[in-house]
Amino acid sequence: MERVKGTAGVKPLECINPGRNRWAVRLDVQKDAEGAEDAVSYVEEVYDHEPTADDVRSLVLMAIEAYDTSGEVNGFVLDGRKMWLDNLNRTSLLEVARSAAASDPSSTVEVWADGEYMNVPAPDLVGYLSQLIVYAKATFDVTQHHKMDVHAITEVSGLLGYDVRADYPPMLVFELSD
Repeated sequence: MERVKGTAGVKPLECINPGRNRWAVRLDVQKDAEGAEDAVSYVEEVYDHEPTADDVRSLVLMAIEAYDTSGEVNGFVLDGRKMWLDNLNRTSLLEVARSAAASDPSSTVEVWADGEYMNVPAPDLVGYLSQLIVYAKATFDVTQHHKMDVHAITEVSGLLGYDVRADYPPMLVFELSD
């Protein structure tokens, strides 16, 4: 499964070589911001047979997983810098921030991203991380619902139009006050 570029109007299911019975399945068609006005990108998989519902379902599930683990879902913006903290780092940093805020409400905590850090006021960081934990749970729930929905679809046509990006909450943006 790879993301490729094409033009708007690309067919989601197409026999690309009838002599060899080669079929292309195209999912997650998105406007390509870097290309021409009609440029799109999409996930494409080529099969040596007409794809079955199970073939397409597997591809849709992989696309859901890829989107769920992408920077479009796993990310937040802190003072203009996009970053992500995995569950372990979120929870441990939250405990540090809570302890720091309890012992000295004016204290700051270093938040590291890409080899650099920002000093974030501990009470603010507690709030940011609490929101981030709720956001991460919400994205997890959306992903699980997508998987459940895809398993219930029995027809290739229903799977081809499945929107793997639907229903995710917007990325969180936090600005440090001066």
